[in-house]
Amino acid sequence: MHPDQCTLTNALTGTTLSSLPDGTTGAAYPSLTFMASGGAFVPPVTWSATGLPAGLTVTTANSVGMFSGTPAQSGTFDFTVQLSDALTPPRMCSGVFRLPSTNQCL
Repeated sequence: MHPDQCTLTNALTGTTLSSLPDGTTGAAYPSLTFMASGGAFVPPVTWSATGLPAGLTVTTANSVGMFSGTPAQSGTFDFTVQLSDALTPPRMCSGVFRLPSTNQCL
């Protein structure tokens, strides 16, 4: 399958364009993974994200996208997760996800 026909999903909901569970400002967000289905990617692959609130990251671990951290901002964030491979130019696949983050009650 061609890379631009791939789909990114998160392991928690198994869907794209989905809302992830609420995060709480100042509290560690439960780690979750992102995966790609379809497409043929040449290892090593790299996962990244844009549009995340401060304190959260997407990194690469064993070819899987790992989402983790502690949100430092409240609000609703639509962010893009991208997978790219080792080719030049790289093959890429991306998906958009939504993260609601609320203020911590003190």
